[in-house]
Amino acid sequence: MASVLRLDVDSAFEQKNDIAKAVDEELERVMSAYGFEIVQTLIVDIEPDVQVKKAMNEINVRKSANYCAF
Repeated sequence: MASVLRLDVDSAFEQKNDIAKAVDEELERVMSAYGFEIVQTLIVDIEPDVQVKKAMNEINVRKSANYCAF
């Protein structure tokens, strides 16, 4: 799962299904030793760091301001 840390935010959102599959496979590998079977792993939401969210919001505000400035 360390590979998720190397993704940019957009890529992480785009690859949610791939991330869920990798988590599922790892959980299955680890938990099968205890008699558990992992049926499905669902990634509901990706929560970026607060500073990342703030930067993304600033970018969107700037894009919006440039778009509206005629």
